[in-house]
Amino acid sequence: MINSAISRAFTAREKVAQAQQSAMDALNLPSASELEKLGRRLRTISQRLEEVEDAVDKIGVRLEALSEEARTGTKLSDQLGRMEVRLEQLGRDVGALRRDIVREGVVVEPPAIVPEG
Repeated sequence: MINSAISRAFTAREKVAQAQQSAMDALNLPSASELEKLGRRLRTISQRLEEVEDAVDKIGVRLEALSEEARTGTKLSDQLGRMEVRLEQLGRDVGALRRDIVREGVVVEPPAIVPEG
């Protein structure tokens, strides 16, 4: 008799669970297990999104560094260009001085190079 009562209680419980699931399906409501599964998926997506955000931040930092390198490189190339122009001017000036010295017949000894140290 006790076994029969327990059996009927389990059967009734199963029928109630099925009826509850049918009612929830009819109302288009998710079950607790479906909500739990959805929560896990949201946490997974959130973690992946954080990883993507970190990667984007790293890319941003690298782009800033590359941009700064490009700006510095441009400045260096501008400076090198100005230095080349100035060296050419100095070369012409030295050449003109040599011609003037030769024309006047002045003998000039080149400066002695004394090693340091």
